[in-house]
Amino acid sequence: RCRNRRRRRRRGSGGVSGGMMLRSGASSAGDSGAVEMSTGVAVGGAGGNIKLAVGSGDSGAGGNLTAFAGESTDALAAGGNLVLSAGVGSSREGGRGGTVGVAGGEAFGTESCLITEYDCGGLVVPSEVYDAVKRGCELSGAFYGITETRSYVCGLVPVSSDEFDAVMQGC
Repeated sequence: RCRNRRRRRRRGSGGVSGGMMLRSGASSAGDSGAVEMSTGVAVGGAGGNIKLAVGSGDSGAGGNLTAFAGESTDALAAGGNLVLSAGVGSSREGGRGGTVGVAGGEAFGTESCLITEYDCGGLVVPSEVYDAVKRGCELSGAFYGITETRSYVCGLVPVSSDEFDAVMQGC
């Protein structure tokens, strides 16, 4: 005969709550394992949510939520992509796609400095050019494949190839 036992949820009350790590193993010859988190398909209901959240604390800085795409040391390959994609609204009768929101944290400090220019490997770049390049650019002027004539338009800001290259290499 089985007895129904009631389990109590335990939480850290005088110290640290438990930590959790989820990772794949390393490989010395080949690809390392992938880690995937997903919720199951729902028929007659909504798909489940996945929430990643950092708990609050009352001392020190807030905890970070960090995501890194993979590095590649292959000279002919790019590093991994970081993709944030909202859900598709596939109903023909008014489905709307979800949104992706990205916001910086609020700064409540009363003293600060204003950055007006960046030193990018010896080239001084105005902050509006730096910010525009970081937001994204389109190639504007490679004349018949001659790369020395290239320039960029980043939003509404014209950017020289030297400025673009300096910002992309790091300031």
